[in-house]
Amino acid sequence: MEEKMPAAGKRKYMEVLKEKFAAFKGNMKNTFVCFPVTQGSIWLFTLLFVLLININDSSVMDFLGRVMFFLVFYGTGSFFTEALYQKCRKLWLRIVLYIAFVIPAVLFAWLVTLDYDSMFFAWEYDTIEFYLPRYIACYELVLFTLAVYFCFRKAGFSLEEYLARFFAWAVRVSILYFVLIIGVGLIMGILVELFDVDYDIFIQAQVLLFGIFYVSSLLRGVLPKTGDDGPFAEVLIKYVMTGLVISAFAIIYVYILKILIFRDMPSNSIFRILTGLFIAGLPIWTMNAFYTQHNPLLKISRLLPYLFAPLVLLQAYSIGIRIYENGITPMRYVCIMLLVFEILYITLYYFRRQSAGILFLVFAGLVFAACCVPGINMFSISYRNQKSALQKVLNAETLSELSQRELDRASGAYWYLYDDLPGSAYLEELTDEQEKKLEEIRSERYSDYHDTYNFYHSEEITVLDVSDYRYCYPVNEYARYDTEEDVLTEYSFTYGDNKTITIHLKEYLDGYLDTEKYSEESYEYFRSHREIICNDDCRLYLEYLSFNYDYVTEEYTNVSLRGYLLEK
Repeated sequence: MEEKMPAAGKRKYMEVLKEKFAAFKGNMKNTFVCFPVTQGSIWLFTLLFVLLININDSSVMDFLGRVMFFLVFYGTGSFFTEALYQKCRKLWLRIVLYIAFVIPAVLFAWLVTLDYDSMFFAWEYDTIEFYLPRYIACYELVLFTLAVYFCFRKAGFSLEEYLARFFAWAVRVSILYFVLIIGVGLIMGILVELFDVDYDIFIQAQVLLFGIFYVSSLLRGVLPKTGDDGPFAEVLIKYVMTGLVISAFAIIYVYILKILIFRDMPSNSIFRILTGLFIAGLPIWTMNAFYTQHNPLLKISRLLPYLFAPLVLLQAYSIGIRIYENGITPMRYVCIMLLVFEILYITLYYFRRQSAGILFLVFAGLVFAACCVPGINMFSISYRNQKSALQKVLNAETLSELSQRELDRASGAYWYLYDDLPGSAYLEELTDEQEKKLEEIRSERYSDYHDTYNFYHSEEITVLDVSDYRYCYPVNEYARYDTEEDVLTEYSFTYGDNKTITIHLKEYLDGYLDTEKYSEESYEYFRSHREIICNDDCRLYLEYLSFNYDYVTEEYTNVSLRGYLLEK
């Protein structure tokens, strides 16, 4: 009997492995059936990323980069298509959308990788750079949100059950992924160590595991099944995560009590804290409502949306003070939209809790309005608000008519408009008399809006002639933030066995200021000036350089460089 136990245990173990492998194979097949083009885009993106790790040719890297951008944008469109027309009998509807989404994917991929000095029709690069991010953000967020909403509707679950089953599936997949990371990492580490294999194979294996297995498995989770919930995820939701959210609420209410007792002003960070609490808490208390049996925290968790309602007033006060003092900016506009979403959610939770899934559509609508709707998008509203603050100064007879708060507002508005594309066009149209009136407020309070030259370039040194030198030292230096000019003029650093050398770093960096920002000209200047002569015996060859230069203060705020120091 004792001799048969190992064999029986081995058979049982193999049966479990076969069952798990068959389940994984079935899940991957099901994902490919439901989302064939989306999964194909994910796999192709992963393979191209793996190839890109070992490629040094810039033209090939640029081409693969464009293809990968295309796959990202097209994958979002195909995900929307397959969620909308899933297993649709009229296949031609899906095919039409598949073809239609090629157009925005190609357009966005081309514009994202556009060269600095290029144009699109009559639009210059600066115009494209200003408008493109908002349209990409709108495209990605709206399509992804609508796709998840369609999957939620097709799953046929309540929002509580849908989120709980997706979370349970994500937990199972994440645990398995973590185990695979360790196993694959050990195997690749052995290969690298024993067979002198390039270390890049370790990174490539991890990328393949992430894209081919993990992301594809999570994609399967947007269409959860009845058996996807598990006891481990149930414990996490019912006790751990809900308990943490309740604890966070308790701390916030103690803080509110402190404000009321001592009459303190709320901290500037309170809006971010409450926003994080809402974003993390909403799915947790929603999922917790799914587990109605043996759930000691259920009653408390159902009260949390109502307990958050007073916190919305605290958020409104916090962001209202900022808008009153500094005006509306795109980020503050987003904060207002978040408040609107929170109010709509609490209202819907009170009157029609079972219809909470409509919040997907609400979120998509708010994103579209904030990014794209003319006249009310975040950039148009911010521009008009800041412009009105500046016009108060321009319309005043003398600055003494205005309060200090109005002068500070106008100063901040000027620097906001200075960095805004329509705002800079407005400032260029001002008369000399108006410019003169603005001189005083510009010098009176310099805002956080700086005109900077942010340079970054990296190019690996593949061949280095060391025939006339005895030593070669790797150099990796970072100059301090807010570095003083005299320190940069004669910048000293140590190398080798605590040797010290001084270079005229500021004189070298000044050469970049004559090149056009973010252009091929500045990168070509780096290639032709990567050698810095330190003294008669030493030369520094750069393969990486980054720095920020502030045109207003005329200072380098930080400098980082890497390369090799050759010494005779």
